[in-house]
Amino acid sequence: SMLTYSEPHSHGFFPPGNVLSPFNRDEKTNVYAPPDPNVHEFELERTIVPKGESYIPKTSDYGCVILVLSGSAKAKCSDEDFEFRRGKTFFQAAGSQIEIEASATDDLMYFRTTTKGAISP
Repeated sequence: SMLTYSEPHSHGFFPPGNVLSPFNRDEKTNVYAPPDPNVHEFELERTIVPKGESYIPKTSDYGCVILVLSGSAKAKCSDEDFEFRRGKTFFQAAGSQIEIEASATDDLMYFRTTTKGAISP
């Protein structure tokens, strides 16, 4: 299934969008999922890891794209070490586990998207 978009009939008129209300996956992660049961292409998580804290996000049954918006952290996935920092993008393979340790100076904020329902609530 593909995402679709219809342009408004009147030029210059943009109807207001629906703002999604998140639910908390845990104390660090909010999930934004389209409420329409026919839209199953994606869900979006926003995670904030306070400075100096560690976090292990739940694994996904499908691959995920991770976008780091602010802060920095040391991360480990499948015995590979790497760094989360502002502006970086990562792919997380299905079933892989990431361990994150935020820097001592900044909170880390990142978004992760995957197929709707691929991560257990």
